[in-house]
Amino acid sequence: MTVGEVGKNLPWVEKYRPSKLEDLVSHDDIIQTINQFMKENQLPHLLFYGPPGTGKTSTILACAKQMYTPQQFNSMVLELNASDDRGIGIVRGQILSFASTRTIFKAGPKLIILDEADAMTNDAQNALRRKNFTSNISVCNVWYQSSICNRYVGGTGLADSTQGAAVLAAQWARTPVQLCDVAGAALHTAMLPNYLYASDIIIYVYDLTNLQSFDNINIWIKKVKEIFKTEAKKPLMALFGNKSDLEHQRAVRLSCVQKLAAEHLLDNFKGSARTGEMIDVTFTKLISRVLGIKMPLEITSHKKLLENQVKLEQISEPPTPEPTNLIMIIEKYTDNVRFCIICNYLGKIIPALQSRCTRFRFAPLQQNQIVPRLKDIAEKENVKISEDGIKALLTLSGGDMRKVLNTLQSTWLAYRDVTEDNVYTCVGHPLRSDINFILNCLLNENDFSACFKKIQDLKIAKGLALGDILTEVHTIIQRVKFPPGVLISLLIKMADSEARLASGCSERIELAALISAFQLCKDQIDIDSLNT
Repeated sequence: MTVGEVGKNLPWVEKYRPSKLEDLVSHDDIIQTINQFMKENQLPHLLFYGPPGTGKTSTILACAKQMYTPQQFNSMVLELNASDDRGIGIVRGQILSFASTRTIFKAGPKLIILDEADAMTNDAQNALRRKNFTSNISVCNVWYQSSICNRYVGGTGLADSTQGAAVLAAQWARTPVQLCDVAGAALHTAMLPNYLYASDIIIYVYDLTNLQSFDNINIWIKKVKEIFKTEAKKPLMALFGNKSDLEHQRAVRLSCVQKLAAEHLLDNFKGSARTGEMIDVTFTKLISRVLGIKMPLEITSHKKLLENQVKLEQISEPPTPEPTNLIMIIEKYTDNVRFCIICNYLGKIIPALQSRCTRFRFAPLQQNQIVPRLKDIAEKENVKISEDGIKALLTLSGGDMRKVLNTLQSTWLAYRDVTEDNVYTCVGHPLRSDINFILNCLLNENDFSACFKKIQDLKIAKGLALGDILTEVHTIIQRVKFPPGVLISLLIKMADSEARLASGCSERIELAALISAFQLCKDQIDIDSLNT
């Protein structure tokens, strides 16, 4: 299929979706505000809400196309329809994975679009705002690449020649841990910020028998502090003095280590990557501090912990956690990603998410906003459309531009001429002549059975829905000169019928109820006229 054929077969809703903010036909104040956000590189998290077809998705997609080139779009934008996967898994999986990784070749934040977010479960929404209990540990080997990561996870993983960063995932009974082993050569590379990104813990590993390796720690600390200078969350940092076979040749004095640890508020550990001494204790203590939990120190190896599936023991009186321990996902990755949450019903979004976003309400489009775009598309597609056809489209749409275009395309494909009757027939809506016939029966037919049969036969022949009939009758009946009390009683009975229809009651029974309501109103008018 050629490109031209693909474009020809596209639904007009997608074919004519605005690709630039200036192409949008409504909500000028919102567009102007968002343009200013992007101009100043201050785009916040966004929450768009309002009825369907009012431009919410088109607005954020136009923003994305303005922020990123076509080559960058797929790597910088994640668009999810939350109604497809409403559970917590999509938050902990796809969203967290996308938010926690950086793109090397593009500066600025990524964009995550959550469409129909009001269909998400409360658990999923809470997971979106909560930090996932995962510890990201970066092991910085100041002088050479040690094997403490290998030793910790039971001797699996990294080859001796690995440079840069290698990631291991170690899953405890309830707490996942991600390890990043950073070689000493990475200090002077542009990739170091990416290796250390989102780290909760950074361990500086030096050789106790090599004074130069200890002296290099100051360079590492300075570099790391520069990387995390603008971050709200600072990592927990620790020293690990690695013993070698030549313990008697120790060159780094204990007093120097203690002074450095006190100066930079570092935890201090000493052990052996070769024998595994203090490896488990070091990781256990650091992770327990970050997560605010107590772990069993008697476990001699991480591999044994995995095999025994030992559950983590909650502290009976946990210390008050630092703000960084309770930071929400949506806040944790603010430097790297922006969220745009789109919904129809604001009340279905939990307050904690609402408070973290700048909210914009998209009202239904006005007729004077829809008509110019409607005529422009009709002209481009060579659609013959009458004025009463335009009026019918506007009546059915209720301010929904998507519904206008879908109905226009369907009517054109079915009849070629877009007239009022063709529009109503295409969507199965009662024609004006049908409504006039039904109203005439309701107002002038005194025989209940005859009235019921006439309307029921018309419904079956034309495939009309009683809900559509009620809507049209309600619009016209208010122009009939009924006494106020009679009109009020009739409208209440019609409202009750519509409510029962919405809850699944029989259309046949509700049609009888509608005819009965009109009969009672006519009887009331006759009684009142006799009394006067």
